[in-house]
Amino acid sequence: MLLSAGVGGDHRILGLGPPWQIALGRKPLLIAGITLCALGAGSVSLIPEGAWVLFAVLRFIVGFGLGAAATIAVPLIVEYTPTRHRAPF
Repeated sequence: MLLSAGVGGDHRILGLGPPWQIALGRKPLLIAGITLCALGAGSVSLIPEGAWVLFAVLRFIVGFGLGAAATIAVPLIVEYTPTRHRAPF
């Protein structure tokens, strides 16, 4: 159960990769990923005792939001970093 957050972590499976980033912009998608992760993590604290299926579904949502935010954050950071401060490799 604890590893179920990583199952939905790759948002490219559903086709939410670079074409959506270009069309909608990276900032709105980053905010949506962070919001999805935060809502899923907050909802985990509200589930009743013994609801393992709901726990797994919410962890999947957390993983999906975290994967979306992490995948979008890297190009966004590189985009804002001046060329002279980027790694030479």
